[in-house]
Amino acid sequence: MPALASAQQSAESQAIQPDPAAGSDAAQTEGDSSQDIVITGTRRSLEDALATKRASSIIVDSISSEGIGKLPDLNLAESLQRVPGVQINRSANRRQGTVSIRGLPGDFAQTLINGQYLASPDVSNFSYGTVRSEVFSGIDVIKAQGADQLTGGLSGLINLRTGSAMDAKQGLAVSVDGTYEELTQKIAPGGAVTAAYQIVPDVLAIRGAFGYKSSNFRIDNFQVNTYDRIAGATTPTDNTDDILRPREVRLPNQRIKSDSLSGSFGLEWRPSDSLTAEILGFYNDFRSDADQNEFLVSVQSTSTVTALGSPVQSGDFGSTISALRIVNPQINVDTRLLTEKFRTGAITGRLAWTNDDWTVTGTGHYTKATRDVLTQGYQSIQRAVAGGNGYSVDIDTGSGKLQDAIFKLTPGAGQLVDLQQRFGAPIAPTYREVQATGRPGASFLGGFRNQDESEDELSISLDIAKAFQSGPLSAIRVGAVYRDKSQDQSQSIAGLFGANLASLSNSFYGYSIFGGGASYLNGKADGIDLSGYGQLDVRAITAAITPVSGVPAGNAYFIGPEGLVNFFDSTALSLIYTNSQKIYGGYAMLDIDQDLSDTIKVRGNLGVRYERSERATQAQRQPQVLSLEYENLLPSANLIFEFGRSLVLRTSYTETLRRPQVDSFAVLRSVAVDGTGQIVTVGLGAADLKPFTSENLDISLEWYNRNGSSISLMGFRKKITDYAGTTRICPSDGGGFGFGALTDASGVCRTVNASPAQGSFPAVLQGAAVNINVTANQDAFVLSGFEVSVQQNLDFLPAPWNGFGGQVNYTNVDFETKGTFRLGEISKHTVNAIVYYEVERFGLRAAYNYRSGYFLASAGTQTGADRSVKSRAQIDLSGSLNITDRLSLTADAFNITNAQLIEFEGASNRIRNYFEYGRTYSVGVRYRF
Repeated sequence: MPALASAQQSAESQAIQPDPAAGSDAAQTEGDSSQDIVITGTRRSLEDALATKRASSIIVDSISSEGIGKLPDLNLAESLQRVPGVQINRSANRRQGTVSIRGLPGDFAQTLINGQYLASPDVSNFSYGTVRSEVFSGIDVIKAQGADQLTGGLSGLINLRTGSAMDAKQGLAVSVDGTYEELTQKIAPGGAVTAAYQIVPDVLAIRGAFGYKSSNFRIDNFQVNTYDRIAGATTPTDNTDDILRPREVRLPNQRIKSDSLSGSFGLEWRPSDSLTAEILGFYNDFRSDADQNEFLVSVQSTSTVTALGSPVQSGDFGSTISALRIVNPQINVDTRLLTEKFRTGAITGRLAWTNDDWTVTGTGHYTKATRDVLTQGYQSIQRAVAGGNGYSVDIDTGSGKLQDAIFKLTPGAGQLVDLQQRFGAPIAPTYREVQATGRPGASFLGGFRNQDESEDELSISLDIAKAFQSGPLSAIRVGAVYRDKSQDQSQSIAGLFGANLASLSNSFYGYSIFGGGASYLNGKADGIDLSGYGQLDVRAITAAITPVSGVPAGNAYFIGPEGLVNFFDSTALSLIYTNSQKIYGGYAMLDIDQDLSDTIKVRGNLGVRYERSERATQAQRQPQVLSLEYENLLPSANLIFEFGRSLVLRTSYTETLRRPQVDSFAVLRSVAVDGTGQIVTVGLGAADLKPFTSENLDISLEWYNRNGSSISLMGFRKKITDYAGTTRICPSDGGGFGFGALTDASGVCRTVNASPAQGSFPAVLQGAAVNINVTANQDAFVLSGFEVSVQQNLDFLPAPWNGFGGQVNYTNVDFETKGTFRLGEISKHTVNAIVYYEVERFGLRAAYNYRSGYFLASAGTQTGADRSVKSRAQIDLSGSLNITDRLSLTADAFNITNAQLIEFEGASNRIRNYFEYGRTYSVGVRYRF
C-alpha cells in the first residue's frame, strides 16, 4: 500500500516520505542493469525525489538531499527553482530568497516544517536563502493537497523536512566550505555537522544537524527611478504619441555581509510496535549588515534639461529620450547601513498509537519568528536653486545595453556638501534634516526607519484513522486542529535632534563599498565612473554624533537602539499594530486503494475540510479592535490510476484558501515620503478583507519507463476569487492626504504644488511622484498552464556512458482576468535542466535555468513605478571527487555566464534597472566518520 495512502500516516502531521516499493516496481520493469552503478550525488537526489512523487497520493514534487548531505545549490531558493513550476524572484535583494509556484507570487505559498506551520520573520513568507541546507533532509512542493493538510497555500505548500531520527542513516559527517564572490573578491566560510545514532536499536534514536553559513557579496545597480512624459495627449489607452525622458536616475549599490546559524534535531522513541513518540525541532538565526550607497540626480522645477539625442520609438509606448543633460539638478549622496536579525524556531511533539485497524495521532506544535531591522543612514543633499547650483550631469540610460550607459556629473562630488560648515537647527517635527546656513540648497539629513516584527503560533491537533483490510476503502480518517496565532509590528524613524553635529567632518566621505573589490558594475559600463564620488561612513558618523544631548517633549520621541532620537511619524503610526487569529478546523477523509483489474489500480482520497477563523486587530491609528469572523468549507478529491507498473494518471480537484496578509488589513492608512520630498507612497488597507480562495483542477500523466526515469505531462487550472490585490489611484483633489491637488498629465501621478511640513507630515515638493495604492478584494482571475518533465538515467549504456543522466522540465503559465489589476511575478515560460555524469569516484553536473519576462508592481519610493523584468538564463556547474569512501571534495560555480537582470518600463529600450551580481564560486570538503 502506498505510504501516503496508508491509514497509519497523516499528511498534515507527518512529512512526505518516499516509498521504497515505488522504486522497486520501476526497477523491475527494466531488469537489474543499474546494479553496477553507484547511486550517489545528483542521481541519488533526483531518484529519491522521483520515488516520493511516484508513491504520493497527492500531487507533489520533491528535492531530496543525499542521506546526511547537502542540497546541490547556492541556497534553498536556488534549489527550489529546479522543481517544475517553481520560479525564483531575483529582483529580491540580499539573497533572502522568495519563490513563486506556477506563476503566483511568493506570498501565495505556505511554508511548513515537518507538515506544521512555520512562522515567518517578516509575517509574509519564509526567506529560504537564510538557512543552511544541511539541516533539512528534503523539501516537498505540494501542488494539490488533501483535506488533512493545513490551509494557507493558494499556489501550494512548501514542506521542509528535517527527517526521521529512526530512519536516518547512522553516522557523523562534517563539512567545511568557502564561497568566493567575484564582485567583492572575498571568501565567506561555512560548515556543517550532521549526525544520527540509534541509542537502542529500533527503539530509541536521535539525530541532529548544525550548520553555519556566511556571505560577503555585492549587488550593483543602475536605475532610472521615474520618467517624465514631456509630449503626447493625456489618454489612458493611446500612448503612441507620448515622449518620455528620465526624471530621476539613481546609482544604488549594496554590499551584504551575513551570518546564519541553523540547526535541527529529532528524538524518536518506539517502545513497542504500536507506540511512537517523537520530538522535532528547528532553529535559525540570521544576521546581516547591508551597506547601501546611492548617488541620485533628479530634475526639479528650476532645472534645465537638454536632450542629447532624438527620441527613439518604443513601440506602442511612444518614444523615449535616453540621453540628456540636466543643469542645476538635485543631487543626493545617500548611504545607509541596514542591519537585520531574523530568528525562526519550531518544535513539534507527536505521539502515535496504532494497531492493525486503528491509528491515533496527537500533535502539539509551537513556532515563533522575529525580525528586527535597524536602518542607520545619512544623506548629503544639494538641491536645485534659482540661478543654478553649479552642477550639471550627462546621462545615457543605454537603452537596454549596459555598456552604452553614461553618468557624468560635473564637477565631481567627492564632498557634495561641506560637513564642516555651519548648519541650522534640525527641522521639526521629525528633526531629520539640517540646512546649511551659507550654501543655498545644501543640507544634511539623518536617520531612517527601524522596524520590529514578530509572529508566533501554537497548535494542537488530533488525527484518527480506521484501516480496512479489504474493499475499495483502505481507511477513513478524521481530525481536528486548533491554531492560535499572533502577529505584531512596530516602527519608528530616527532623527538628528540633540545630535553632536559639530563633530561632523569631511573625512566621513572616505568610505567606499567597492573597497578591495571589483569596480562598479564589474567594469561593464565604461561611461560610469564612481571613483570620484564620496560615500558617507555611516558607522563613523553615528559614533561621532552620539550620545544625544536631549529628547523633545512628548510621548512620540525616545532614544532608539542606534543612540539617536527616534520618532513615531505618520507612517510609523500607521504601521504599528497587533493582530490575533484563532482557527478551528476539522476534516473527514476517505482513502481509496482498489485493484480494478490485473493491470489497473485506483488509489487516492476524497475529503472535506472545515475551518472557522476569528481575527482581532488593533492598530495604533485605529484604537478600537477590528474583529472579523468567517467560515470555509473546502472539498478535495485526489484519484490516481495506475496502469501496470509504469503508467500513472493523476486527477485532482481541490479548494484552498489564503488569509490576507496582516499588513493589508491592519495598516489602514500609511504615508511615506522619501528623504528628498520627491516621492510619496500611500497605502490604504481594508479592515474587512475576506480571505481569497482558489478552485484547482490538476491532471497529469506519468510514464515511469525505467528505474529512476520518467516522462510526465501535467495540466492545471486555478480560479482565484476575492484576491486581496492593490490598485493605483490619482484623485485630482489629492484625496485629503495633506499634499494638495494631484495631476497625472505627465503620465505619473504628481503633486501640483509644493506642500510645507505640517505637524508630523514632512514637506513635499512640487511635481513629487505620488503612488496611492488601495488594497481591496479584487475580481476573480484564472491561472492555467501545463508542465512537461523528463528525467532519465542512461545506466543501460555500456561504460563509461552509463554514468550520464539528467532532468529537464518546462512550465507554461497564462493569466486571465476581467478586472484591471495586474498580478506581478508571473513568467509565461520557465525551463530548468540538469545534466550529470557520475561514477564511483567523481561526478560532474551542469544546471540551466531560464525564466521569461514578468511584471513587477511598485514597491515604494526606492523601486519607483511599475516595471517589467526581461527574460534571463543562468548556468551553474558543480563537481565532486570521492577521494575515499569517507572523504569527498566539491566545487561549484554559479552564474558562470555572468547574466544580468534587466528591468524596463513598457518597452525594452525604456530602461529601469540593470542589476549586476557577478559570479560565485564555492569549494568544500566533507568527511563521514
